[in-house]
Amino acid sequence: DDIPAPGSHSQRERMLHSTQRLDQTGERILEGKRALLDTEELGVSILQDLHRQRDTIVNARDTIHGADDTISKSRKILSNMGRRIFQNKLLMYGIIGMLVFAIALVAYFKVGGGGSKST
Repeated sequence: DDIPAPGSHSQRERMLHSTQRLDQTGERILEGKRALLDTEELGVSILQDLHRQRDTIVNARDTIHGADDTISKSRKILSNMGRRIFQNKLLMYGIIGMLVFAIALVAYFKVGGGGSKST
């Protein structure tokens, strides 16, 4: 009574095999989807890190430019100070020269060089 038809057994095996393949394909799709989500998460993390690093570099560059400006101003100030030191030295040597000349002149006249003759 319940004798299966000769082709129904092979047809059932084919359907079972197709179902297994379909399940395996579904599992592979899910694994691929998980890998894609992991990759996307990693990409977002990398982009955030790069953004933070860019901000750090921009801040460092701004700080360096500020330091460079400060160094330039300091260099100008030191140059002006050096010039003033040179001018002060020249003035001091001039005053010393005039004092030496005045002392020599006073000594010349005191020692008897040019004022009165006694005979």
